[in-house]
Amino acid sequence: MSEKQKEFIKNKVAKNGRHLVWIYAPAYTDGRKLDSNRVLEIVGMKLEKMTSPGKPEIEVKNPDFPAVRFRIGSSAQPLFAIKDESAIAVGYFKDSNDVALAYKNLGDCTSWYCSLPLRNGDLMREIFRRSGAHIYNDKGDVIYTGGGLLCVHTRTGGKRDISLRNGKIIEVELPANSTTLFDNDTGRIVLK
Repeated sequence: MSEKQKEFIKNKVAKNGRHLVWIYAPAYTDGRKLDSNRVLEIVGMKLEKMTSPGKPEIEVKNPDFPAVRFRIGSSAQPLFAIKDESAIAVGYFKDSNDVALAYKNLGDCTSWYCSLPLRNGDLMREIFRRSGAHIYNDKGDVIYTGGGLLCVHTRTGGKRDISLRNGKIIEVELPANSTTLFDNDTGRIVLK
């Protein structure tokens, strides 16, 4: 991430109550050199470089979030633990007290940081919900909206309660491995 990109994020993106979700080591390089301090600056939390414990795993232990575990299949270097007392801890590295997932209000924005790639749909959905994103359903479907259409891709199918942005709830049975297009305002099926 270049200095220009960092300034853009600081001056234009990290404003107006937005939530920024950071994963692993954002800004660790500017394309020329590696620098841990750049990660701390962009995330807005105190972080400490640590040695990867083999295949690192995160356990979510905050009761306000889904109780899940996720990991990556190899070691990771560098790896950062959150050492910021004003951040709210959500998850920890397995078998340790080292915080690996947390969020912090920075005044104009809220910063979320996760030491590993987020690998759990329920956890991501809760983070997005808290960030003010509209959640159409809790079934793990792939959803795209734009141009007046709502597109729902489902692998599993079944009964769905889809919440439109206007508050209307669509109750529908979707076949497995299907894509359905709805009118984004009325919920009427446009194409199956």
